Amino acid sequence: MSSRKNLPYRETSDCFLLYKGKLVARIVKNLTVGNSFLSLPGGGIDPGESPIKGATRECLEEVGAKLKKLKLVVTVCWDWFPEWADTPKRQERYKQFRGEKIHLLVGHVDQFIKPTSTEGDEWAGKKIMTIKAAIKQIESTMKTDHENIYPYKMAQLTILNMLLALNAK
Repeated sequence: MSSRKNLPYRETSDCFLLYKGKLVARIVKNLTVGNSFLSLPGGGIDPGESPIKGATRECLEEVGAKLKKLKLVVTVCWDWFPEWADTPKRQERYKQFRGEKIHLLVGHVDQFIKPTSTEGDEWAGKKIMTIKAAIKQIESTMKTDHENIYPYKMAQLTILNMLLALNAK
């Protein structure tokens, strides 16, 4: 276990994107643990790429979101745990990285176009939900989630509650 502490963090992004007053997000099931989690557009940041540039690219690839504006809010690190690696892709990453250094960004979608992903990770199906539904999803898993992910979930809740308050005005 101590050897994992010597691994680097993988730089990623999560984008809290608003479109017509709703959040671009989906609920995904972890195949190993069996619980569901909130999934936001975003992903790996390439070497030499800024968090905003990488997140903008990922949003276009995954959901086809052309953005009006994107701002970095906070960066959170968390260590992965064995059950996190529930797919072959995650299992490979688990060997290379300690966890994630996630840049959390907030923005607005101007329009949606066809996702540009060449890796097959574009979102299918529903991709919009209310902010309240996203908050409820995170809160429903807080007691059962692994303790390593707690700081990340708290950051998500803080941002979502801020967006809910701003969206109400």
